This record gives sequence, C-alpha cells and structure tokens, in this order.
Amino acid sequence: MCANGSSSQKARVDTLHGCHDTLFRRSLPWVAVLTFVLAIATQGRSGQTNDESEAFARGVQALEEHDYNAAITNFTKAIRLNPNDLNAHVNRGLAYAGKGYIQLAAIDYTRAIHMKPDDAAIYSRRGDAYLSVNEYARAITDYSEAIHLDPKPSYFNNRGKAYLLKRDYSKAAADYSKAASMAGNYGPASRNAISNLTYTIELDPTNRDAYYNRGIALSHDGDYVTATADLSEAIRLGRKTAETYVARGIAYDHAKDYDRAIADFNEAIRIAPDTGKAYCARGIARIQLRQVDEAIADFTQAIHLGEKTPECYGNRAAAFQRKHDYTAAVADFEETVRLDPQFATGHNGLAWVLAVCPDSKVRDGKKAVEHAREACELTQWNNASYLDTLAAAYAESGSFGEAVQWQKKCLELNVLHPTDAVQGARDRLGLYEQKKPYREE
Repeated sequence: MCANGSSSQKARVDTLHGCHDTLFRRSLPWVAVLTFVLAIATQGRSGQTNDESEAFARGVQALEEHDYNAAITNFTKAIRLNPNDLNAHVNRGLAYAGKGYIQLAAIDYTRAIHMKPDDAAIYSRRGDAYLSVNEYARAITDYSEAIHLDPKPSYFNNRGKAYLLKRDYSKAAADYSKAASMAGNYGPASRNAISNLTYTIELDPTNRDAYYNRGIALSHDGDYVTATADLSEAIRLGRKTAETYVARGIAYDHAKDYDRAIADFNEAIRIAPDTGKAYCARGIARIQLRQVDEAIADFTQAIHLGEKTPECYGNRAAAFQRKHDYTAAVADFEETVRLDPQFATGHNGLAWVLAVCPDSKVRDGKKAVEHAREACELTQWNNASYLDTLAAAYAESGSFGEAVQWQKKCLELNVLHPTDAVQGARDRLGLYEQKKPYREE
C-alpha cells in the first residue's frame, strides 16, 4: 500500500500468489545437519548420572570436531548407561553416517523413532541415511512420514531430491515447488528453485510440470518475461490446465500486461468454471484497468465458489473503496481480519478507511488506531505505509502530537514510492501540524 492516500493504492491487496523455490542439495552433507543435533543435544537431559552426562558431552564435542570414532565411543557409553537416551542414539546415528556406516546409522535412528514416534526430524535423518546409499524408496517413505508429522520445506525438498534421483521427475518438481511455496523468501530461495528445476528440465526436456514450476519460481523472482515463456512451454507440452493459465495470467498481471492476463484468466474459467482463484485474479487485473464493477463481480463470484480468503475479501474491499462504498469496504476488511487476525494488510486497510473516509458515519478514530497499531506490530513497526495509516488514525482521534510523531517516522524510513506517495505523506504531515485530520477525496 502506498502512502499517497489514494484509495486505489492504499487498499490494494496483492498477496494472492504463493512463492516457489527450494533449498536443493546434490550431495549429502552430513556435517550440515550437525547444527540441528547440537541444538537438541542439551535438551531434556535431566535425571542423568554424571558419567552419562560426561560421556554425552564428550561425544558432542567429538562430533563438533568431526572425530567420529571418539563420538561413537562416547555416545555408546552414554547409551550403555542409559539405553533410552534418545539424543545419544540420534547423535551416534549422525556419527555413524559421518563414517559411512549407514546401516548402523539407520539402526540408531530406528531406535530413536521407537522412543519418539512423532518426531519428524528423526524420520528425516533416517531418510537422509537411506538416500546416501541410493535406497530411494525407503528415503521417500521416511520423508513422507516427516512431512505427515511436520510439513517443513526442507522435508519436501529432500523428498524431491529422492524422487529426482529415482527419475520420477514430475514428483520431484512438485516437491521442489511445494518447498519453495512454503519457504516464503523470494530472492535466494527462488534462485535455488530455478537451478533445481533447470537441472530437472535438462534431464527431461519434455517435463511440463518442471516448466510450470520453474515459471512460478521465475515469476516470484520478478522475471516475468521468462516466467511467461516457461509457462507457455508447459502449455505447449500439454499442461493446459486452469491452474497453468492462472499462473501465466498472474505473471502477465505483474508485468502489467493486463489484457493478456485477463485472456488467460478467461481461458482458465472456460476450462474449469468453478475455479475461484481465476475469478479473484481476474478481479485484480480488472481493478488495474479501472473496471471496478466487473472486478467486484469477479471477487464476489470467487467468494461464492469458496475462495473465502482474506486476500479475496481484501481485494473486494479495495474495489468498494474505489466506488466510495465505504460501508461495504469496512465490512470486507473486517472479514479479512476475522478470517486471519494476523493479516496485517487487512488491519491496515480497515484502519485507513476508518480514519480518512469522508463519511463521518463510517469514521471511527479509536478503532482505526487499534487496527493500525495491530498492523504495525505485526510488521515490527518498519512498514512506512502502515505508519502513515497510524498517523492518520491518531489525527482522526484528535491525538495530533502522536500523528505528527508517526508521520515523521514514516518519512524517516525513506522507503515510500513513487514520488507522489512521498509528497502525499509530507502533505499529511503539514495537516497534522496544523491540527487537521486527513480526508480521502
């Protein structure tokens, strides 16, 4: 959201699209998992004898120094003193793996799993062991159980590697993409995903799923031209599904090619008329083309089809704002934060309307401050646009000192763009210094 106060920019909700990237490793770095093991090494070790604790500590030190023989000796002593020492089994398994004794490592991990069958990390460790000796089916089974217990990106990534080595390229690409979508960080992680998927395509140039997933990763990395090329190749290879057209349409949308975006969303709807995401995405593109009524109709249809997400309600709220239907906008923004109390964009959008709406019957300075502060807290007080909203909320509530303070902080962050957003923020500061609230036109 921009800080210039225009309803179209202030209320835009652009979190519809997920991220796709991964953390692929082509070799099995046993030492790389040492940090995890050491992190748990000192946890839950009450009730031990001094001898056992000392043996365990010496084992950990040896493991840190990559002295696997000494580590095995000391963890074995700790286990002899206490056969139910979970962490000693896990650490000795790592030491065995470090020496290449994979079967012994797997035995230790299996014993640890019997002690704690709901620990996803131990299944993942055993999967690593199996993967290192090319037992792909066993590795996939263990990674799948880890995912069932705790669906972390790293587990999807590791299972993807197992599928890749097994030459099941479609499942590998799907797992890499899933890991990426959960990782949340577009930059380096997306580039890793692109590298992994490129490798998959090199092995199987007709893998349409790999092109599809790489297209999504490229889109999130900001390379929309190449993304649309990959997604077009996936379609050419036969992946003519609604989700593929939606993905390409989203890439076109980000590239500001709204007509092509809408054409793809239309095709997705033709293929699968009940695709709520296609309606929601088309609504976003239509807002950019100032087709506000059509956008509202699209968001409403998406919600009717089950796309009852904070993003969809938030985008419809933005459209209602453009029509100056502030009551409807408030209702939709309230729904976004009801659906997800941690949705900072929803809190900010609601606060903005409650603070600057020209209709006095809609404005509520106290509630505006509450939601604006919530948005700022959720973003660690470093989102300039949200600080801008907080200042407007304080001004509406008559607390002009706080309004000036937060508006200055907004400008100090120096991250507002474009230029008119900065000027709008400065203009509002001038109003607050004159003890005047800001009203949206």
